[in-house]
Amino acid sequence: MQAEGWQPAPAGTDPLAGDVGNDAIVCGEQDWHAELDGLEVQTTRCNYATVRQPLLLDLKKGARLRVRVWWQALVSPAPVQGHMALLVGEHQVWEEHIKIPGPADTREVELSSPLAAKAGTLVTFHLHNHGSNTWNLNGFALQVPAESSLPQTPAANTQTEE
Repeated sequence: MQAEGWQPAPAGTDPLAGDVGNDAIVCGEQDWHAELDGLEVQTTRCNYATVRQPLLLDLKKGARLRVRVWWQALVSPAPVQGHMALLVGEHQVWEEHIKIPGPADTREVELSSPLAAKAGTLVTFHLHNHGSNTWNLNGFALQVPAESSLPQTPAANTQTEE
């Protein structure tokens, strides 16, 4: 994904909004920003973020995808769970539930795309959190074998990896 390409999702467009319930304090643009090669969300003033950007390449069903996320030590006055998810169109392709409070950690997950999607289809990053925490989506990448003829440009928001 393009680190600078994330935009706030309009209200009512998050397919996972039911996960949040009535306690949603939506993160504003001041609460998230490009960080290194990814997206950082700071939940000091909020507990719910949904951002999105369009695919720049077609995605084939079964294509190998890599998701990289990490977070700082997680704090909350009471034990709860955080939730991160990635959707392509309306379809969830990855999610993780994280216990809060908890230590800093990282995940790098490889998976097969459960669907095909055309360039321009929206990719949504959903985050629901409790407490003042820092979360990072450091990659959602299409893994392309070295012999592939797909274009590998820095502008492609499904980063190609060899």
